[in-house]
Amino acid sequence: MSLMLFIAMIIVVFLSFTIPIFFWGKFGYKTKGFPAAVIIGAAVYVVYYLIIRTSALSITSGMNAIIASFIRAGFYALGITLMNFLSYKMLTVTGRDEKCYFAIGVGEALAESAIVVGMAYMNNIFYSFMIMNGSFTTHMANAGFDAETISMLENTLTNFPVSALFLSGFERMLFSSALILAATGFAGYSDSKEKIRALMISLLSLFIAYLIPSLLANLEDDSLVYVSMCFMGIAALFVTWILSRRGLTLFTKGGK
Repeated sequence: MSLMLFIAMIIVVFLSFTIPIFFWGKFGYKTKGFPAAVIIGAAVYVVYYLIIRTSALSITSGMNAIIASFIRAGFYALGITLMNFLSYKMLTVTGRDEKCYFAIGVGEALAESAIVVGMAYMNNIFYSFMIMNGSFTTHMANAGFDAETISMLENTLTNFPVSALFLSGFERMLFSSALILAATGFAGYSDSKEKIRALMISLLSLFIAYLIPSLLANLEDDSLVYVSMCFMGIAALFVTWILSRRGLTLFTKGGK
């Protein structure tokens, strides 16, 4: 088991939760109703994952990979945008602090990280640690797995490309910043006549965030993967920086 592969898994988990936790710390501190809004955002993502994502995968099954990537990205973006809008309306009716609009995206980003990363990588980190200390085979055998299955799992974990692991971590960064941006965009409806602008930013940010990783999954050249990771990381940090400085004013007329 490569030590680099083990470290890569830990880094992926760290990167996945960094941006949503940063925004929770920045805007959630002493903001009434922020945790409840985070729960609403998390529920939105769970609905997306269980219904919208499953439907899109079923519809595009058997299609050309590139065409399917565009269709799925559009499907996902429209679905989450609609649910974000309904969530925004819920917060408006209850008269929540405007900072709570960030919380919808924070909740979505945390749920996305927990479902996609938490469910997979935490187990993988545990198994990888056992492989390195030599207890994996014994543990899995005691758990009832046959020798062929144990060998297959160990081989998968040992030979998984490090570049693919890092790529997933940077994808999560891009997803997190896009989800928060998309959810926040609807706050522009409260005091701006530029509704189309807010709507398009929300749709476009999600469409790009879902499309790029899907297209990159077809890359076989590690050098291209690492270059793509750099661009995704820079994009995620740029969006995070803009939102942390401008916040909801990004969507108001004239940025004021």
